[in-house]
Amino acid sequence: MNNYRILLILATLFYAIACSNSNEKSFFDGGNGTEANPYQISTIEQLQEIKEKEYLDKHFIQVADIDASPSAELQNGSGFRYIGTREAPFTGSYNGNGYSINDLHIHFSRFLIHSGLFGYIKNATLENIYVDNRNQIPDKQKWQNHALNINQNQKGKELSFFIDVYEMNGAGGLVGFNEGGTIRNCRFNGFVGTQFQPVGGLVGINTGAIENSRFQGSSVNIGIAAGLVAINSGQILNSTSAGTVSGQASAGLVGRNMEGEIIESSTTAIIFSGRLNGGIATFNSGVIRSSFSRDNRISNVRGSIGGLVAYNDGEIINSYSITEFNSYFDPDVDFFFGGIVGENLENGSIQTSFAAGYILPLEQSILGGLAGKNSGGLMNVYWDTDSTAQAKAVDQGNPEGATGLTTVQMTGPAAEQNMPGFDWVNVWRTTPDGYPVLRWEDE
Repeated sequence: MNNYRILLILATLFYAIACSNSNEKSFFDGGNGTEANPYQISTIEQLQEIKEKEYLDKHFIQVADIDASPSAELQNGSGFRYIGTREAPFTGSYNGNGYSINDLHIHFSRFLIHSGLFGYIKNATLENIYVDNRNQIPDKQKWQNHALNINQNQKGKELSFFIDVYEMNGAGGLVGFNEGGTIRNCRFNGFVGTQFQPVGGLVGINTGAIENSRFQGSSVNIGIAAGLVAINSGQILNSTSAGTVSGQASAGLVGRNMEGEIIESSTTAIIFSGRLNGGIATFNSGVIRSSFSRDNRISNVRGSIGGLVAYNDGEIINSYSITEFNSYFDPDVDFFFGGIVGENLENGSIQTSFAAGYILPLEQSILGGLAGKNSGGLMNVYWDTDSTAQAKAVDQGNPEGATGLTTVQMTGPAAEQNMPGFDWVNVWRTTPDGYPVLRWEDE
């Protein structure tokens, strides 16, 4: 009898454990959450469940396209709740596996917290994720007008470039804050807009690595707004942005590059700004290498503009800008225009790069074909005197290291002869009738 009772108790325990495991697994389509056997995701309910504490260190793989339109009803109608917070970050992995997440209604909080599909990730891996929000069309003109509305009390005040990224809150279509994680082969298509946090189309704040990723759509904020990343202290490699960007400080690719790296990346975004903007970044204290801003337009209400960077205190190497930009002059604010940078600061260095594109002339502005003001170094840098309509490389500062050329001299096969400072074997190549391009663009 005793043996029978023992067997009965053991059988009951095994059954309870089996049921528990079965219930846990049944919520997902399969897997056990390990790296070798990740949980399988195919519904918006499963995707939202990842935010729960017990799943934040687990591994996931998407196994079907997800119709995320029901997310509009989640959180009492406020939308999808971001995965991970600063206090409890997502530390696992998510592989989108080439499938899409369609019509995701993300809860971009009005409060100063990290928000996106993932709010905060730490040493996590996100790859092959595609969020397609093209069906969500907000009143972009209303958002843009709000973003460009300048606080009159701030006019003329010095902008603070040096910030602690860990004291900031970010918003992005994919991730609010990426702390040391890897984001690879990810795309976001749609609208991203917030009122307070710096906003990037893909990532708000990045201290990790972003590779082969893309944003297409509209990024809007009353402060810092950027096509790909609002604030970068990590590495961005082979990534792009397109669409429109609007904010007080706006850039096609990165709002502020704070000692980070931007390598082999590009933007074609149309940019609107209230204070300052750059084709790639508003401010750079890191490295921008083999990157470009092309076929885009920059419009500024009041402030400084650079074809690549508004204010440069880092390195720009083997990069170019073919950008049309203009501004509306405000006599109460000093600002700078330049084909590559608005102002090249004391620690700024620009090497083997070029600028082309129309610069709207303003009588009282400080502008040059390459920089409005140069306090740093220039080496083997060229600008098109015809297209920019600028005879001077810089308006204020030392122009040594800069060479002005006509459009004929800078385009077609003639460019190789007239721009001898470029590495035409490994880095650059000429085109039949256009400006030089970077060799990696053909890859």
